[in-house]
Amino acid sequence: GRQTEDIGIKIITPYADEIIDQQLLLQSAGENNLIIKLPDDPTFINELEQTLKIESYMRKRSTTVQSETVEDIISRIQREQKQRRKRVKNLLIDSLGNSKVFARNQLLDIKSSNPVEKINQGFEALIEDIYNKLNYVKEHIDTDREISNILNSDSTKVTLENKDANSLAIDEVKVYIDRQNQRNIRISMKILIEQFNRVPYGWREKDIAAVVAKLLKTQEINILYNGEVIESSSHRIVDYLSKRTHWEKLIIKKRVKVEQFLINNARKLARDLFGKSKLPSDEDNLKEDLNNILINNKISEINDYLKESSKDNKYPGKKDLEEALDLFKEVKDIKDSYQFYETLNKKSDQLLESGQKIEKIKGFFENQKGHFDNAVKTIELYDKNETYIVNDKMVKIIEDLKSIVDAEEPYSQIHRIPSLRNDFNNVFVNLLEEKSKPVKENIKNDKQKVKEELADCAINSISKTTLLGRFDRILERLDKSNSINEIIAMPQESDVIKINCFKEIEKERLRLEEKKKEGDKVHDKPGEKLKPDLKIEAKAKIKEVETISVTNLFTRTKTIENEEDIDLLLNEIKQSLKKILDQDKDIKLI
Repeated sequence: GRQTEDIGIKIITPYADEIIDQQLLLQSAGENNLIIKLPDDPTFINELEQTLKIESYMRKRSTTVQSETVEDIISRIQREQKQRRKRVKNLLIDSLGNSKVFARNQLLDIKSSNPVEKINQGFEALIEDIYNKLNYVKEHIDTDREISNILNSDSTKVTLENKDANSLAIDEVKVYIDRQNQRNIRISMKILIEQFNRVPYGWREKDIAAVVAKLLKTQEINILYNGEVIESSSHRIVDYLSKRTHWEKLIIKKRVKVEQFLINNARKLARDLFGKSKLPSDEDNLKEDLNNILINNKISEINDYLKESSKDNKYPGKKDLEEALDLFKEVKDIKDSYQFYETLNKKSDQLLESGQKIEKIKGFFENQKGHFDNAVKTIELYDKNETYIVNDKMVKIIEDLKSIVDAEEPYSQIHRIPSLRNDFNNVFVNLLEEKSKPVKENIKNDKQKVKEELADCAINSISKTTLLGRFDRILERLDKSNSINEIIAMPQESDVIKINCFKEIEKERLRLEEKKKEGDKVHDKPGEKLKPDLKIEAKAKIKEVETISVTNLFTRTKTIENEEDIDLLLNEIKQSLKKILDQDKDIKLI
């Protein structure tokens, strides 16, 4: 049939055209086949031919009805056929044992007459000649665990020196990858397996995967899967190397060696930027430390400060933090080692500058944030009371505080905040006391009026405490208030409290009078006539009292310029009071 494999076996029988040994030598030189020439004795073939003819005849006759005599003959022939087939097999074994074996332009000197041994020795000679690099692999890999052990071993113990049993195979793969990379030819794991499976190598897939693993571990190559660089420490790498489903997507590239000066620069940058001196000297472990330990920590730290800033965007450094985060992430996301170190070298000044800014921001959040928050509160306090502040000193203090709070880098000025706040507070407290003094007197006067009214009314002590307590609470708020606007509004609030207290007192007085009258009716004797004046008093309706604050008599601002204005004002007051009287109410001015 059609030959599709690298090697094969060709048997020349006595039925072939006459061919001399010299011809077979030349033929074997141009083929990757083991050629076996059987002896010229055709006995086994004649026997075989006879056997096949009889079997063919018997198959044709098996469908027809036979006589008993014929059936006996057929049974005898079938028994003879078994013996003949056994004889054919023995003749073939003898013929193969006495055959000549040609391979790669050689008549092989094989002493054994055992056909299996003879053919195996012939294949061994053929394979050694065709797969002349097969013995480059001396130590074989049988399991995925062994590949994993290579990748997880100490990189200092995995070398490509001659002491590695498979060093010739490693060199061969390395040279092939170098050559393909120079030609810009893409190498997948599938292509690599196919290359070293065939002549002149014939290596097993697991052994090829182990060679690739060693090249990766010793930093000779990079491996990409779906365009992503895969580190030797990745838990996925063993599957990628050993499973055929991944080979098409697994790309192998020659690794560009990182110059020593780039590694030295990276180590120096780590000392200056992170304060770390004990770092690996090989490029992979150094890169891993810079990424996983140092840069990750820095990125985490930046994210923490950005979270703090997002709570209140007034804090300084947010822009610097965002720029630093982008820069560190850019470096961290570089998978290729050479590009990683080259980027560190190119951007070392930017990284150092970002590092210095982060240290300042770190110092701010650890030591200065409290002072900064206090400055913001002072500014907010000023803004709330700005309408009533005309003090030039306070205005200057607030301008200074705002210049610090609004600065991009206020760190060197924050030490001034406590002193500025003290100066502001000293002036502001005096201002609050000045604004509070007349308000406090006003509230106390309102309280005293309610107290005097309570003295004339038989209200229990609990109610008195409740009513007067309203003024005590507003006085407490006055003492604690830092809002001039609130302080100015308190007299109006006190006036409302005063009016409500008088209304409640009047309501209670009326309730007590009604209760007293009901009691008087109960004590009158049946049939006894009331005196005329008592009758009138009993029938008299208790009038409602309207409580009005004097301040509420003036509905708008008045300007008095002459006596006529006074008359107009008094007339207005008179009309307001008359309306209440017309409603059959008494009036109480407070």
